[in-house]
Amino acid sequence: MESLCYSIEMEPRTLSQGELSTAREEAVFIVQKKEPDEASTIFTEGMRPVTSIKEMEKKVEMTDQLHRLHDLKKSAEIIRKSWDCACTSTTLEESPKIKEPLSAPF
Repeated sequence: MESLCYSIEMEPRTLSQGELSTAREEAVFIVQKKEPDEASTIFTEGMRPVTSIKEMEKKVEMTDQLHRLHDLKKSAEIIRKSWDCACTSTTLEESPKIKEPLSAPF
């Protein structure tokens, strides 16, 4: 049987402290305001997979592509800005003419 190797992106995300607090508050609200059967249904709905593994792989790949495009755009902007700075300080007509030496310096 073939062994499957999953990347870390396929693992469930860990909630931050703020997200945990919000989840606790929502759980308390559900327990206090809903009927017991309805509350039980709400809590067990999260146990079913929301998306398939194939769909999740596609989403992860798309996210990775967006991150790469964003990084490329930032790099291009940095290069463009450095080029603009180099070109705007002096134009080619204003730059001093470089004269070649008449003979070797030795």
